[in-house]
Amino acid sequence: MRGATVRDEVRRALPALWSVELTELLRRDSAGREELARLTREIADALPIDRRPIHYEHNNTAHDFGTTIAVRHGEPNMPRTKP
Repeated sequence: MRGATVRDEVRRALPALWSVELTELLRRDSAGREELARLTREIADALPIDRRPIHYEHNNTAHDFGTTIAVRHGEPNMPRTKP
């Protein structure tokens, strides 16, 4: 990273560190999940339409030894099994 300043390096490192902190906080106290979801929706709604995040929700359920294979925007990458 030629020309990168310490400030740039810190800026690049912070999201990963804060992600770990937030994950631990929500693991200890899951009550904050709803408030965090509300806040992120509020922020997203305030952005111009072309800058809003795209939200995908994907739910798959398999029962009784079933298998689900789900892919979004790509091809399934499954290991070959012997017949």
